[in-house]
Amino acid sequence: MLLEALIAMIIFVIGILGLIGIQAAMVRNTADAQFRSTATYLAQQAIGMFWADPKQSQRDIVIERIAALDGEVANLLPNGEREVFALVDGSHTVRVVVKWAGPDGIEHNVTLRARVAENDDID
Repeated sequence: MLLEALIAMIIFVIGILGLIGIQAAMVRNTADAQFRSTATYLAQQAIGMFWADPKQSQRDIVIERIAALDGEVANLLPNGEREVFALVDGSHTVRVVVKWAGPDGIEHNVTLRARVAENDDID
């Protein structure tokens, strides 16, 4: 009878430890999803600034405005930073990279590319 009780307690403890492990994984995955969502939002925000002011001659000014908001990136993401690349090689695309280090210390990033205006004669 004591042996049966001991075996039952071992099975119960193993089950509880399994549930704790699953809960820890859920918390980790939820935090990762939140950081990815925030990083995507910050990248889309930068691309939206290019779409709002699409002139080729204004790109450096837009990049400076985006850089001024990078304190927001550091506040929303752990070790977060945003890099904006205005590609002028004829592709008329902008690439935005948002990087951060997750709770596990592993670096993550989100990269978005968007097509912007092709010339300066946009009103």
